[in-house]
Amino acid sequence: MLKQLARSAVAALALTAAAHAASPFHRGVNVTRLFDSPQGSGGEIFAPWTNEISPAELARLRGAGFDFIRLPVDPGALIAASDPARAAAIGQLFDFLRAAQHAGFAVIVDLHPRPGGEFGPGAILTSPDGLKFTQYTALAKLLATRLQASGNPRLALELMNEPQSECVRTSGTDWTVFQSRLYRDVRAAAPLLNLVVTGGCNSSVDGLQNLHLAGIRDQRLFVMVHFYEPHLFTHQGAPWSALTRGLAGLVYPPVASGEEQTLATSAAWAEQRRLPPDEGDAARRIRDYYGRPFDGTQIKDRLGIAAAWADRQEIARDHVIVGEFGVMSEGGGLGTDAAAMRSRAQWLHDVSHAATSFGFGWAVWGYHGGFGIVSDNAERRLDPGVMLALFGK
Repeated sequence: MLKQLARSAVAALALTAAAHAASPFHRGVNVTRLFDSPQGSGGEIFAPWTNEISPAELARLRGAGFDFIRLPVDPGALIAASDPARAAAIGQLFDFLRAAQHAGFAVIVDLHPRPGGEFGPGAILTSPDGLKFTQYTALAKLLATRLQASGNPRLALELMNEPQSECVRTSGTDWTVFQSRLYRDVRAAAPLLNLVVTGGCNSSVDGLQNLHLAGIRDQRLFVMVHFYEPHLFTHQGAPWSALTRGLAGLVYPPVASGEEQTLATSAAWAEQRRLPPDEGDAARRIRDYYGRPFDGTQIKDRLGIAAAWADRQEIARDHVIVGEFGVMSEGGGLGTDAAAMRSRAQWLHDVSHAATSFGFGWAVWGYHGGFGIVSDNAERRLDPGVMLALFGK
């Protein structure tokens, strides 16, 4: 557990919270496809980051009200690379960080292993003494040292994205044991750097139950929470999810009058995509969705669990970050018509405003892609409905 570290590395480094350090991470956006999907050429790991976002787009985001970027980085690609290729890729990363700083952003560098890969969370977290976890820790220490040396106090390193699906692992070593070692070693390498930790259950609210931080006096420690509830709504039609790939047309908040239309829309969706018969599973999920109230009140109740946890753990609420929340629209079952966009905007409003009401930071997922707040077109126009939902009253 991290709790025991208060007497060792943290105490030795005299990282106290006598004077609370205000968070630089308030209203953020996840910017993907720069360093989380290796696609370079000529020996490079990553393509130039300007292929995905320009300095002008960064300025536009800052002007819209975002003050930090959560930046997913694939650690496996860096671990597996040759020394020259790794050095070049890290150089690209720091070039982006300088551009983001110039635009006025704080940045959380999110170590974001690719699920199922050679260096996915499952492969890395087999043993605290295993080779892959050792390699992962070495990379985290290297990046932390470089981030601290940059002299920018508005940077952070997130130790791992969604490390395990279980809230508490019943077979093998739990994530919290790995995270304790990782935190200890990275904090020793970079005593002045902001660090971000998380729980299990894919970093959800429920995953906080086994994360014990009370007693740590580290004013540069932040906690990551993800929020995609109700999952049937936010991920409807997502092809990678057996639970939701056959769903389409669910509205938020769920109202009983929408059930029959959603059943018809989902049936047409499944037929169009030639999905195999599900023996009524989709229909049962739809009826369950519309049979349970879930609106802004329930969202606030769920995030209130995180607020109460933070208070018990003596974590300042502005050091809790709802670092992923979003709704798939383009390519998903929700669609992009006006009614669908109103549902999406209402959900984004309810989550962001609930997070703000508790003093949490937040970062919407994401800038572009199926969950994106811009369309993949030449204009990269920010969705006005989303902007109103996130920043309006």
